[in-house]
Amino acid sequence: NDLLFLLDEAARLEDLVCTATKELRSVNERNAELRRLKESAERLAQARQDFVATVSHEVRTPLQAIIGLGEILATSELSNDQLDMLSTLLSSAKLLSAIINDILDYTKFSTHDFHLE
Repeated sequence: NDLLFLLDEAARLEDLVCTATKELRSVNERNAELRRLKESAERLAQARQDFVATVSHEVRTPLQAIIGLGEILATSELSNDQLDMLSTLLSSAKLLSAIINDILDYTKFSTHDFHLE
C-alpha cells in the first residue's frame, strides 16, 4: 500500500516536473523572441532617428546659404516690391530653419544626447 502510494506520488511529481519544464521552456522561448523583437525595434528606432538627423542636416545646410545670401541681397538696392519679397523669403527661411532645429533637438532628446546650453 505504502509502496503504491509512493509510486503514485513519484509519477505525479514526475508529471509536475515535466509540465513545469515544458512551461519553463516555453517561457524561455517567449523571452528570447521578446528580446529579438526589442532589439529589432531599437534598431528601427535608431535608423529612424539617424534618417531624421541626416535629412534635417542636409536641408539645413543649403537653407543657411539661402538665409545668408538673402541677407546680403537685402543690403543692395532693391525696389519696395523686391524688398517685400525678400523679407517674405527670409522670414520663411528662418521659420523653416527653426522647425528643422526643433526636429534635430527632438532627435537628440529621443536618443538621450540632449545637452542644455
